[in-house]
Amino acid sequence: MPLPPSAAVTAKLRAVNDGGFTIESDATSSDVTAAVVTHSVYVRVAADEEYRAYYGSTNWKTFVDSIVESADDYLYQLYGIDFVVQNYYATWDTADAGRSSCTIVNELKAEVPKSTFDMVLGFAKNSMPGSKGCHSGGWTVVGWHNSGNSPDERYAEWTVQRHEIGHNYGAPDRYPDTANVHPNDLMENQYTEPNYLCTKAGYDDYFIIYSNSDLHD
Repeated sequence: MPLPPSAAVTAKLRAVNDGGFTIESDATSSDVTAAVVTHSVYVRVAADEEYRAYYGSTNWKTFVDSIVESADDYLYQLYGIDFVVQNYYATWDTADAGRSSCTIVNELKAEVPKSTFDMVLGFAKNSMPGSKGCHSGGWTVVGWHNSGNSPDERYAEWTVQRHEIGHNYGAPDRYPDTANVHPNDLMENQYTEPNYLCTKAGYDDYFIIYSNSDLHD
């Protein structure tokens, strides 16, 4: 996934988020209609010790609940994909700072089993270089964006979770796109286009996710 957003993009995200956690999305094109079937996806959410310490032993749960709900709004509208937390929370301890998001997601996999759940969504405040999210086999991890308990941080985390969830449904990363053959969308830069999925032939992220929308039924 992309690096954290620039100052200009962060300002845009802040403005978009002034209304609260949730951003309802419009359909992306004339051939995309509202979903008529609900696909419930039962998830565990997990936070590392730095994340829990920052937000508090109870507040972190409320915070990540709202992030998960914001992340699945667009997917629910398009595909009926509904992430259900059901009060199943987990904790884990990340090791030394300075490791990549994909190293940390493997640590999450080792410490927090899916058990009977469909996915595990992890949140880490332990600093990591470069990319701020990774998906692996039904586990995701989202890293800290250094803006604290603010609209910037909420927006950054739910857009990254949405991008990583897209991987769970088969959509690939679309960058670097030096030839500009793929319209910018959630899988190319979730910070600037979190509410758009490409329908271009050969790069149809909308259809890729649609074709796997019943993955956890």
